[in-house]
Amino acid sequence: GGDVTYSAVIVTLKGSRDNGCVHSETGEVYDFVSRFFAPHNGVPEDPVTGSAHAVLGPYWAEQLNGKCKLLGMCCSKW
Repeated sequence: GGDVTYSAVIVTLKGSRDNGCVHSETGEVYDFVSRFFAPHNGVPEDPVTGSAHAVLGPYWAEQLNGKCKLLGMCCSKW
């Protein structure tokens, strides 16, 4: 193949009480958390990551045995 150029990266993690991925007000455990970086596109870190969650929803639904209702959080430092 040819060269591959990456212009963005999504970092994601399965949520659990052990890794602290818990909603601070409700105590509900997030199914997944994420961060999105695209420095080559002028976006050091996207504080919203809506488009990333559009991709991560189906991924985590599969990882979590077909779970249909997911709770995700963007862990942006902004």
